[in-house]
Amino acid sequence: MQEPAPVSNQILPWQGPLWSALSQRFLAGTLAHAHLLHGEQGSGKLDFARQLAGMMLCQQPVQATVTGLISACFNCRSCHLFAAGNHPDLLLITPEEGSNAIKVEQIRKLIEFTQRTAHGTKGRVILVYPAEAMATAPANALLKILEEPPQDTYFLLSSHQPGRLLATVRSRCQSQLMPIPDRATLGAWLQEELPEIESDQIDTVIDLTGGKPLQCLHALQSGLPAYQQELLDTLYTLTHSRGLATELAKKYEKTDREKLLRLLMRNVALLINEQLSGQTVAGQSKDFRKLADRVLVSGADNRPARQLLNLYRRLQAQLTQLTSGNNPNPLLALEEIFLAWQAVVGTIHKRNPGNI
Repeated sequence: MQEPAPVSNQILPWQGPLWSALSQRFLAGTLAHAHLLHGEQGSGKLDFARQLAGMMLCQQPVQATVTGLISACFNCRSCHLFAAGNHPDLLLITPEEGSNAIKVEQIRKLIEFTQRTAHGTKGRVILVYPAEAMATAPANALLKILEEPPQDTYFLLSSHQPGRLLATVRSRCQSQLMPIPDRATLGAWLQEELPEIESDQIDTVIDLTGGKPLQCLHALQSGLPAYQQELLDTLYTLTHSRGLATELAKKYEKTDREKLLRLLMRNVALLINEQLSGQTVAGQSKDFRKLADRVLVSGADNRPARQLLNLYRRLQAQLTQLTSGNNPNPLLALEEIFLAWQAVVGTIHKRNPGNI
């Protein structure tokens, strides 16, 4: 099992209150033996848990002068072992390579780990991620030890689908919802992290990721705004040019199709929301605005939203096929997508010729 990578001593600004509460409880000796950190994917749950584990194992935690937050010192022997990924009192339980599930054998190893004498004076910390990857058998095996936890052993479970966990496992953990920043706070943080990025690109990724902080950061670092602009240009071209579906499908044939499908779904979802609400989202790029102005219609007619919802379901079906290992001919699959988009737009225009 691969242990956590080195962590920095920076807590995301909006996580400060939760971090302060948990770290102070730990130092006071009142921290519960098991916590379930849950929230949306991309909210920084695992990084938070890693940093908390590092602080808990540190021989001499320190208080930051500026923020007042307690953190690992990053200088003691324990911190060096943690940073190297081989701390003997830390265990990460996560699906093994090539698997999506945490197996019962891994939980048995976890139990053996808790039965050994701790190497340091701070006890042991066990990270389980994603906790919902445990089926019934491994979850029941973990439950037994959560019911009678060994002394000085702490469990940090991280999950973005806590409803999939056994209710009995959830009941043995202190539940902590990971905070998410508001749009202004997130935008300011991203601008500070990536000062070279323009504000309209930040607005674009916030819309596309649903405001999930780490996904926003990764999207900016991987050039998603440029990819989004190119895709919007493609969709706009298809709204008024017939017979280009095959040609454009060839253009995307060798692209990451899962990334393309997820981005298409997000754009279609934004269009549906705007059609139903009749309100534009602040910060939208001019390329998205141009596309929305051509596709959507004003008034109380929700038929365009139903057409777009049907398209969304077709995209979702293709994504399910792709992620389940069924990989149809990429060119034909992409051509089907673009033809479906043209059909939807054509139907909307037929009912609302003023949009043409």
